[in-house]
Amino acid sequence: MTDVQSVPATTIGIVCAAEDEALLRALLDGFEPIARPDRGFYLSFEEERLQLRQVGDTRGIWVSGEEIERRLAGQFLLGRACGLPADGLRILDATGGMGVDAMALARKGACVDVVEREPMLWALLQDLCRRMGEASVTAVLADSKELLTGDTHYDVIYLDPMFPQRRKRALPGKRMQYLGGLLANANPFDMGLIELARFQARSRVVLKRRLKDPVE
Repeated sequence: MTDVQSVPATTIGIVCAAEDEALLRALLDGFEPIARPDRGFYLSFEEERLQLRQVGDTRGIWVSGEEIERRLAGQFLLGRACGLPADGLRILDATGGMGVDAMALARKGACVDVVEREPMLWALLQDLCRRMGEASVTAVLADSKELLTGDTHYDVIYLDPMFPQRRKRALPGKRMQYLGGLLANANPFDMGLIELARFQARSRVVLKRRLKDPVE
């Protein structure tokens, strides 16, 4: 679906049992089994799925098939915003994250390239595609801005940037806490990506934002 190589630029370390190494090597290029670290975030392969773990937590995060089905229940406004249902619609999810939206769009008939620049999240996307058996989703390890300066065009480009934290006492959910910690040192969302997307999209650009967020 894309001419960008969906392989990691660096070796990805994963904690796994010895009997799971063959499966992981088939799943990921550049995979290397590692010992459980003593601090920070790491990838762990348990119960036949890859998950993001943090040292000290007894359970990590991943995307389940049930979660995707819940996303598709009801009106599925994202699909309508992207123009689905439509035959052969090609969508770029330029801020992939955990891949729930990309997988839901594919289940509604779109061909989706989902781009993620954080190698651990890219690995989770690869595993999600494997578990869901969804051939119409391609996980790409790349910077979306670099991808969009090339010759690849899409019918729809979908952007879902990380929202800044609101001033409230309640903590965000575990997944958002993990993502916030993992990406704490990453560069913030580049607003120039919106203009690039407008130039490259054949049909439309879909930007996800909260109702109370400013327009600019």
